This record gives sequence, structure tokens and C-alpha cells, in this order.
Amino acid sequence: MTADIFAGTAHHPWQAFDEQEHNFLLCTVILIVSCARAVTKTQENVKVM
Repeated sequence: MTADIFAGTAHHPWQAFDEQEHNFLLCTVILIVSCARAVTKTQENVKVM
């Protein structure tokens, strides 16, 4: 289904904007996951202490 959507938008001029937006969302998700992992590690270290 996703492949069909990408194939359908491949020839549209706003594809570049969609790709930028997708990359931005991807970076945001990675950032959130990284922060969550850092917080989890900090909490584990506090429990050990």
C-alpha cells in the first residue's frame, strides 16, 4: 500500500516537500527515542545507587 502511494506521488512537484517532511518526522522520532533511552538509563543508574 505504501509503495503504491509513493509510486503515485513520484511524478508530482510536491514530492520533494513530502520527502523533507518525512525526514523531519523521522528525525523527530529518533530524537524522542534517544531522549527516552537516556532518561531510562538515568533512572536505572539512580536505582542502582
